[in-house]
Amino acid sequence: MSVKIKESTDVVVGGKTYHITALDAMYGLDIMLDMTSGESPKAGKVMDTILKSVKLPSGEPTREWFNLEFSRRLVAIRELYDEIIKFNFPEFSEGKVEGDTEEE
Repeated sequence: MSVKIKESTDVVVGGKTYHITALDAMYGLDIMLDMTSGESPKAGKVMDTILKSVKLPSGEPTREWFNLEFSRRLVAIRELYDEIIKFNFPEFSEGKVEGDTEEE
């Protein structure tokens, strides 16, 4: 039996490097449905997405880490969230969304 490892990458936001991983399928589906409905993400969803995606050398990020890491760096929160979305949904950053058809 082969072990599957989540895809991951490093992104730089506000001069800091963050290691992000692919979101679980059900959580990603929830975000995608929000995006296709035109909903803007709420603060709690943005924080949850960051906590579910960012991996720290010392373990899993916590709400306390989030509050300390991003205190007075609120723009960095949105930039990191956007990087997570681009990584998990490349079709959205390429301009292809559900319902688009490719012409042959």
